[in-house]
Amino acid sequence: VIGAPDPTWGESVLAVCKFDQDKELTQEEVREYVGSKIAGFKKPRKVIFAEDMPIKNGETDFESVKEMYRSLNRLKDSFLQFDSARFTL
Repeated sequence: VIGAPDPTWGESVLAVCKFDQDKELTQEEVREYVGSKIAGFKKPRKVIFAEDMPIKNGETDFESVKEMYRSLNRLKDSFLQFDSARFTL
């Protein structure tokens, strides 16, 4: 879970989940599960899935996860300039 830029709140909760090809899981299922375990304001507004998570010293490298998300946003912004009707994140 990382902080993602949010135009209204400044920052919002973003869950980055490791994608497992053997299981099907949707963003809404993750949000519902987490929402049943923690307070509503801590529930992620967005969920994205990654094939691999960056590891450093045996633990998830959150700085690299944040940079991965920033790169996705830069790519999305570039792509939206060309075709805003076909891309969602």
